Amino acid sequence: MKFLSKKQLVEVIPYSATHIQRLIDKDLFPRPVKPSGYAEQEPRNSKCFWVEEEVQQWMKQQVADRDSVTP
Repeated sequence: MKFLSKKQLVEVIPYSATHIQRLIDKDLFPRPVKPSGYAEQEPRNSKCFWVEEEVQQWMKQQVADRDSVTP
């Protein structure tokens, strides 16, 4: 299993960090993982990461949704 940082995520997904957060808030994008200890130590700058496999699955679903649309 591999984690992606926010910087790595926006390199893979061509959306701004703000737009990705909007998708997360609407449950349309995988939620990040917040490693224990970070939120308590640095609440304003807490680290979060995405599971690479979940992001890849989301990407595959986007392609499947596109391909299932009848012209």
